[in-house]
Amino acid sequence: MRRIRIYRHPQSAKCANYARIHRFFDWFGQVHVSTATPATGPLGRGAMVVEEVDSGRIMGGADALECICQVIPAYLPLLPLLKIPALRAWAGRGMSGGTGSTRGLPRPRP
Repeated sequence: MRRIRIYRHPQSAKCANYARIHRFFDWFGQVHVSTATPATGPLGRGAMVVEEVDSGRIMGGADALECICQVIPAYLPLLPLLKIPALRAWAGRGMSGGTGSTRGLPRPRP
């Protein structure tokens, strides 16, 4: 099974609440939550990024949420909703602290 590490801003109450929820639903112990600075650099307040532990790939925004939903079985029903562009954009803003910025993350290749 795929293991992930969720990096969250250490002083964000919103991130702390989401981390508690993720831990509660992580029935198989595949999610580790960290307040350390990810390899991509410091996070803005309210921002979270996800690292796939085995590959080292780091994702932000809606891609990060999609990865979380794939790893935590209770979130699987949310995956089809992320195919709707408006909801995907909204989720991406939420994962990046409301700014839509994925500062420090590698840009996707065209």
